[in-house]
Formats: sequence, C-alpha cells, structure tokens
Amino acid sequence: WSLQLLRELTTAGVNPDTITYNAAISACGRGVRWQQGLRLFRTMRSRHLTPNISTVSAVISACGAAGHWQRALVFWNAIEGKADAVAQTNMLSALAKGGEWEKALCFLAHMTR
Repeated sequence: WSLQLLRELTTAGVNPDTITYNAAISACGRGVRWQQGLRLFRTMRSRHLTPNISTVSAVISACGAAGHWQRALVFWNAIEGKADAVAQTNMLSALAKGGEWEKALCFLAHMTR
C-alpha cells in the first residue's frame, strides 16, 4: 500500500520528501521486501534527497528482516557515530536474525560502553 501511494504521489506531480521515503522503506522492511527498500533508498538519493538516521535505520531494518546482516552492516558503518537507539536496535536485530549471535553479543557489548 505504501509503495502504491508513493507511485501515485509521483504520478500526480507531488515530490515525495525524506519522511515519505522513510515510511515507504519501513513498509518494505515489514513486508520483507528489502530489495525494494534499497531501490527506494537509491531513488531517494538520485532525487537529491538527503537520507537521515531514520532513513538508514529503516534500510538496516529491511535488510535485517530478510537476514541480510552484511548489507545492514554496510549501512550501519555509514552512521555508526550518529546512530540512535532505534538504529542500534535494528542493527542488533539484523545480526540476530542472520544467526550471527557472537557478532550480536560483541555489538551489544560495544554499544553499552
């Protein structure tokens, strides 16, 4: 539904903003459509919209939901110093869903320092 709404906005000549893209990427994560979420991220950048922490956190969540912790980690590395609690939780979840329990424990230990 979110993706359809995004298409309709674009077709109607309305330029979606960062918040709109964040919502659509989040919807992709909940639907385990991580590849679509990555496409939306790239589209957003090509439209010269600046991703924020919420954007990257949504991408991490989308990748993690599908078990692609390595891709999530690439995005995490881009925001590590600026990450909020939601992004940290999403990265921890991505590692856990990917079966990377040792990495998840190390990540958690690093976050609590």
